[in-house]
Amino acid sequence: MGHWFAGSSFFAHRSNDPPSAVVVNEGATCVMAGTANASRTVGPVNMLTIPAGRYELPAANSPLHPFLPSHRLSEIVLPEPVLIQEQAVSIALFKQYVDAVEQMPSGEEKEEKLAHIGMFWNKKESVSPAVRGVSLEAAMDFSRWLAQQTHCHFQIPSREEWAAAIIHLFQSGVPLPKPSDGFDATPLKSLLQGGNEWTRSPCPVGYYLVGEEDWGAGMRDGQPSCIPNLFSVAGFRMVIHPARASTAAADTDEAKSNH
Repeated sequence: MGHWFAGSSFFAHRSNDPPSAVVVNEGATCVMAGTANASRTVGPVNMLTIPAGRYELPAANSPLHPFLPSHRLSEIVLPEPVLIQEQAVSIALFKQYVDAVEQMPSGEEKEEKLAHIGMFWNKKESVSPAVRGVSLEAAMDFSRWLAQQTHCHFQIPSREEWAAAIIHLFQSGVPLPKPSDGFDATPLKSLLQGGNEWTRSPCPVGYYLVGEEDWGAGMRDGQPSCIPNLFSVAGFRMVIHPARASTAAADTDEAKSNH
């Protein structure tokens, strides 16, 4: 059975990893549901631990400052640790979800999911392995599917969680990416410039996008991107809230013990 990941107690640092990188431990309880599914898994999916706490936005003289003002965030407070994917969801992993939908029995649910997926997710117009051209509805459908496969409660990150990840990495000593760096060379470059990504943070006409398609793209208009959730325009990544997952697991165990 192929192991994935669980709460923070099941994660361990690798000596050659960047700060806060985590990998699956053999004791993880979020696992693929059966050998057949495990054999089709593209993974492991590496996660970054973003500690709970207060994250102050960078001052005007900080080299990180130009990357965040367009998002117009106020002070960021994470009440609990968050695990966020190092890289956005890949075309290869998203294709597993698409294949699963296409194998569903004909009906309204299948048609709705196919409509959410759309026709733009598999356009290989970039050297990045990340999926693009996805609606937020498709991203949320995917997160529910992945949760069923792994028994992990996946979500789309909020704008605040995305920004906290950037600030945490920068404060941990991870250097800002340079224009000459390879595409998605580091988790910080992926977060900042791996492409536009959905968040679960609502805005007046839909939901906010974060990330940029190219170097300096976010510095041109100074406005946050607010896009209707059915538009197939972006990629996405996953987060897990270990504290919530641990509570849910404890509730499940208690319910079982009472039967």
